[in-house]
Amino acid sequence: MNIKTTPIVLFFLTVVLSFNLNGQTPILSGLNKVVLSNNEEVECSLPLLSGDGQILYFVKTFSENNIGGIKGGQDIWFSHRIDSTTWQTATNLEALNNVYNNMVIGVSSITNTLYLLNTYSSPNRWKYSIAVSTLTEDSSWSEPRELDIKFDADGDFRSFYTLPDEELIFLSAEGKSTLGKEDIYVYYKEGDSWAGPVSLGENINTQGSEIAPFYSPDLKALFYSSNGREGFGDFDIYMVRKTGDQWNDWSEPINLGETVNSNSFDAYLSTYPSGETFFVSNRSGKAATIFRGNLSFLEEEIPEPVDSTEYLTPAPDSLIVQDSLPEYYVVQVLAMPTGRAPKAGFFDNLGDVKIEMSGGRDGLERYYLGRYETLKEAISRKNEVVKMGYYDAFVRAIMKYAEF
Repeated sequence: MNIKTTPIVLFFLTVVLSFNLNGQTPILSGLNKVVLSNNEEVECSLPLLSGDGQILYFVKTFSENNIGGIKGGQDIWFSHRIDSTTWQTATNLEALNNVYNNMVIGVSSITNTLYLLNTYSSPNRWKYSIAVSTLTEDSSWSEPRELDIKFDADGDFRSFYTLPDEELIFLSAEGKSTLGKEDIYVYYKEGDSWAGPVSLGENINTQGSEIAPFYSPDLKALFYSSNGREGFGDFDIYMVRKTGDQWNDWSEPINLGETVNSNSFDAYLSTYPSGETFFVSNRSGKAATIFRGNLSFLEEEIPEPVDSTEYLTPAPDSLIVQDSLPEYYVVQVLAMPTGRAPKAGFFDNLGDVKIEMSGGRDGLERYYLGRYETLKEAISRKNEVVKMGYYDAFVRAIMKYAEF
């Protein structure tokens, strides 16, 4: 399916780009609370999916069921997926927990390997290293071993994210070069050794704290949380895209909006090629809770540059007003990485319905049905589709641009 829009003048395009990323506005839809326990209201954080998407790893704090009890450190827990929105009651990953702070900071997509905060060796090493454990053939976890890398961090508060291929490690910490409190840095592989830390620069780091980094290679996007910008509350979640070859080449941060961010603490977002996304919030005013949704992008077609001074002429006000109107609405039922086909029979429950597909600049192909003139019609159809088992379905507006 090709969604076509007519060109817009450069003046109006500049206004749009100040509010989105490369003509794409991030949208998190289908939001729901992830229920992982029937009888325990405790702090949960750091949700990360296994490579096959079937296991959710996360951290519990102040739980009487942790190895060290309520007053002990954080423990790693995990839950197996039942279906797209429900999970089994979580289990303590006892083999990798002790009375100190334990957490998964990365999951290998190729092997059953977990990257861990290191509290397994001598305490004087904890500040300088992370650890790795692999699931063996007898379904037991290997003794965590240190990864050969030292981190330049001064403060007690640190957060990590290790990419699945172990080529990049992002660190949030306070150090000698931080702009304010915690800044975000990156370490990268140079042969068999590590280079870094490299600050991600002033587009990201502020006089406040930047924490909980998560990098999505397919989107070339970094998600993180900050209290150093004017947002909705305490820590808000932001997104930036890589714009160049250097590690300080980033787009302007975009706040993910009030669907994600609340007047309280919001952080630890992780997202995957399917669009499935998790984050943590204590918007309820009680313990921090894991939420799940589907991340997509409202795409606005950007015209190819034309060597003409006419494109520098501001558009009439009436033209700009018209540009904000949707042309029609569709119901999206699935997003897949480019080149990967849906499972056979995935759309069978929809019956004899035409499914259209379009590719996006973010490396995803989206599958839609319908073209509805009003939002009310589209929402009604979306509700029908959800009842058929397509729980990630949501309404997408296809924007209309006026001609000049």
